[in-house]
Parts: sequence; C-alpha cells; structure tokens
Amino acid sequence: MGWKAGHNKNLGILEVTFTGSPEIEELKAAVMSSLKLCYEKQVTRVLADCSKMVSSVNDSIMSTYELGSFYESLKIEILMKEAIILPENEKAAAMMYFFETTARNRGFNVRVFAERDDALSWLLKV
Repeated sequence: MGWKAGHNKNLGILEVTFTGSPEIEELKAAVMSSLKLCYEKQVTRVLADCSKMVSSVNDSIMSTYELGSFYESLKIEILMKEAIILPENEKAAAMMYFFETTARNRGFNVRVFAERDDALSWLLKV
C-alpha cells in the first residue's frame, strides 16, 4: 500500500491519499502519522481519498471493525471530521461502508462519498 498526506492550506484540511492493498497495520500507521500532522497544523478536517485502494485477500469484517476500535483507542477529539472518497473496487468500497458504520457508532464524524466534490462539500460545511 502507498499513502501520502499533505496540508491543504487553501481549504484548511488534511488530504490523505491511499493506493493499493493496505494491511490493517499499515492503515493504523497511516492514521497515526495523519493525526500527528493534524495536530501540528491545527487541522480538524480530513479528506481521505481511497479511490485507488483495492481489497486484499486479508480484508475482513473483523479487520475493518478492528480499525474502528483503533480509532476509539486513540481518544481522537470529537471535533475531527473525516470525509472518505470510496474506492472504485467493490469489495474495498463495501469495507469502507462498514468502517463508516463502526466509526459513527463510536461517535466519530465520518462519512463516505462516491465523488470528491460531494466529500468536500460535506467536509467544509460548518
């Protein structure tokens, strides 16, 4: 899996892009690094572009649930807001929908979107 994160000063958000087939530990490391950058830049809104992500043979409901539990364990501020652009890959998109549910059930402000414009529109609403 590849990923990169950058501060979009014009929009006041952190943009994170994921590609390939991530394993759960890689996703956890990406989350930790992205959160650190959010705190450094004083950003509370994240756009996660997962459109080029594909599912791996190890993808499962349990690993997706584990990622939601991981978010909870980090004690992320409720002020955080994350818009996720869905993967084009069907299986990976299904896992992302499940992640949205597990995250929202834990009180996180996370939503998934098929299109970047819709994700940004929601993310930038006050």
